[in-house]
Amino acid sequence: MKIINKPILHQFSSKHPELSDYITIWLLNVAKANWHKKEDILITFPKAELLEWNRVRLPIIHSEHTIQADIHYSAKMIFIKFVESKQQQLSINDSKPCSLQETTYAY
Repeated sequence: MKIINKPILHQFSSKHPELSDYITIWLLNVAKANWHKKEDILITFPKAELLEWNRVRLPIIHSEHTIQADIHYSAKMIFIKFVESKQQQLSINDSKPCSLQETTYAY
């Protein structure tokens, strides 16, 4: 898959250097993936959450953070939207507004 919007992950890595190696592993796994449908993602990331409109929440190993991205299967592209913590996920899932400061890693 071609990864679009990598600067979000680079910014996240600079703020969380202890997760930098795991971000690199994540990038390598996604780059070599060949997803044709949502279910294919679960082979690479069994703990992924498949959301509506071809959006997916992918875990970062050894972290409470996930990467939310849009998948364009026919173009073989993944567009990184933002990185979020477990607390932010719960806030979003509970329909509570998420402040701009909480979405630090989104552009």
